[in-house]
Amino acid sequence: MRQLAVYLFSLCLLTSCEDGKSGSTTLPSMTGGLNEVVIVLDEHLWQGQSGDSLRTTLGAEVPGIPWQEPLFDLVQIPKKAFSRIFKTHRNLVLFEKGTKTDVGFQHDLYAKGQLVTLITYSNPSDLSQLLQQYAPIIAYRFQEIEKDRQQAKMPLQKGLDTVFNKHGFSLSVPKDFHLALDTGMFTWLEYSPIDKGIIQGIFMYEMSGDFEFHTWGLLAERDRRLQQYVPGRVSGSYMITDRLITPWVKHTESMGYPALEIKGVWKMENDFMGGPFIAHYLHDSIRQKVIAIEGFLFNPGYNKRDHMQQLQLVLESAKKLPQVTK
Repeated sequence: MRQLAVYLFSLCLLTSCEDGKSGSTTLPSMTGGLNEVVIVLDEHLWQGQSGDSLRTTLGAEVPGIPWQEPLFDLVQIPKKAFSRIFKTHRNLVLFEKGTKTDVGFQHDLYAKGQLVTLITYSNPSDLSQLLQQYAPIIAYRFQEIEKDRQQAKMPLQKGLDTVFNKHGFSLSVPKDFHLALDTGMFTWLEYSPIDKGIIQGIFMYEMSGDFEFHTWGLLAERDRRLQQYVPGRVSGSYMITDRLITPWVKHTESMGYPALEIKGVWKMENDFMGGPFIAHYLHDSIRQKVIAIEGFLFNPGYNKRDHMQQLQLVLESAKKLPQVTK
């Protein structure tokens, strides 16, 4: 009987059935908030090593944000509470006891746009080992699909071709951003609605000169330009990097260039403002220049994760423009 239940559960995944209905049935829209994951796991397993593995990975702190925010907001419910209201959630982790251990992923099982992780296990010990191995993969799959969802529903600003041509590359910038400053050498795009206490900004500029391509050398050059181009509200104030917070650094690639991704904290010198930033510094060794693309956030008193994720999407969208004379 147990094997039959597992077989039917797996068959349901393959055919995208819902409550015994055919996969051809029109699926409802997914529910739930951005970066939220519902985990259907009974309490005794959630409070043990299996739950620890999920909390450690899916609930890990977001890198590069100096405030404690998890990668995902986790909602755990026991199997008996897995009713229709939860079945349409955007991100699900389901467990089923069987004769083998396995991890699989299924799109659009109960709702359109949904991603479901199905974990089959034979005993609690096997489940704990399985999650230690696969939890990072599960987190990665949820992160990637959340990026895709956020990008798909993000209307883009269409009036920036002249700005992009000056820099030789384009970005997918959200529609509500406007041009705050463009000197030809330094571009500042900003989202700052009057009725909301939030500022999101994007900087585009180049750096050249006698400095090494490493974290502190880049940040020192960054500060020189921000002091010149990004003043604060108070006379004599300007944006700089907060050196008291150790930056998070990753080697990556962008537009075919080796690059550093740096996440840190900015502050206003001689003023009381600050927040997180993310920067991509691209090493153009042929022209002996560094292309800088940055995003910053000012959103005091509120979580930063989702807004910073949007800025990261903008930076990752950078594309070279063909035949641009610099």
